[in-house]
Amino acid sequence: MITPWFGTFAGGGGRAITSLAEMFQRCGYPVTVLTTCSRSPYEDWRNVCHTAGEAWVGDIRVRRFLVDRSDPEPYHTAVATRMRAEPVSLELQYAFFERGINSQALVQHVGQLDANAIIIAGTYFQSLVPSVINAHPGRVIALPAFHDEPEFYWAPIAEMITNSRKLLFLSEEEKDLTIRAYGHRVGRRLVESPVVGLGVEFPPGIVTQIKDVSFLQRTQMRLGLPEHYLVYVGRIEGNKGLSYLIPWVIHLNEARTTRGESPIPLALVGDGPPEVVPKSPWLIKLGYLLEAEKLAVISQSIGLVNPSKLESFSYVIMEAWLAGAPVLVPRGCAVTAGHVERCSGGLVYEDETDFSVKVEILLDREIRTALATRGQRYVRTQFRWPDVMDRILRAVLS
Repeated sequence: MITPWFGTFAGGGGRAITSLAEMFQRCGYPVTVLTTCSRSPYEDWRNVCHTAGEAWVGDIRVRRFLVDRSDPEPYHTAVATRMRAEPVSLELQYAFFERGINSQALVQHVGQLDANAIIIAGTYFQSLVPSVINAHPGRVIALPAFHDEPEFYWAPIAEMITNSRKLLFLSEEEKDLTIRAYGHRVGRRLVESPVVGLGVEFPPGIVTQIKDVSFLQRTQMRLGLPEHYLVYVGRIEGNKGLSYLIPWVIHLNEARTTRGESPIPLALVGDGPPEVVPKSPWLIKLGYLLEAEKLAVISQSIGLVNPSKLESFSYVIMEAWLAGAPVLVPRGCAVTAGHVERCSGGLVYEDETDFSVKVEILLDREIRTALATRGQRYVRTQFRWPDVMDRILRAVLS
């Protein structure tokens, strides 16, 4: 398996690769993860690095390759141009997907692998995966985790889709997006690509803890959480949807306070730049929590909000359902809205006014319970690891 970083930072893509590597090994298929020495996309990936060479992360064998030292200026120019919403030239499109987190040493190593080796690479956004796939046409299976964003439509990604041996999609909406954009170019092979999803299950010990009412109440009390609150879980940064969610929560509570109603604060679980979350009595920064504590916070909330409009699967809403909480997601994210509407496990909001209305609905315990129960049933029927691995193995071995 190939991924830009492994074993330290675990965003959604990193978590998917780690989980799949573990599950392949449980199914009897030895796995080696090929990755760069980079520790994280949020650090200086050329200088804040692991040592190159072989290592082990748990039971998974890892080979780390040196990060390319090419001039990063064209990459930063591409990012700046995109952020200004200006047209990005073809030259800068290639610079973005060549001079980000990349390793030509790793790309060359792939060419030396056994011809019978199954190679899966993900996710698409950093430079490494498009570089590997485009350097070895027809050899590498892509687990792209596409989002509907400008970079998805750039030339190196069109080539990556064409050059992939197969594509594995995480949701129906991700596949639909790709067919709309590239179906005319790739044709039937894209239409026949499977939607495999990801497995979402809690270890038995975690299940026991989040069913323990005293543990849930102790956690809620220790963290200073009120009876009614919303929760966000993930990287604390504006482009995850917090740039609009935080002002909405403040406006909601200003209105409730004016009406003499109790506030409904937003608890934020995760870390990121401190300036993203302003000081407010209605914003509760919890930082990183232990897994059981995180799930307890979700379980005791009136609902988990995933405000991101760039999702290809969304672990966190699946976790919320398994923990017994409903979810709130934006209409602007086809993936999360699709999950919610397929199972009726939460509410979809259109705008700020609708968000406030939907939050008020979640104050009704019976409604919350009904929504969460339907969501939980959806996860348990669609995303059990045995079923997911059956879909994946059928795809990669055929």
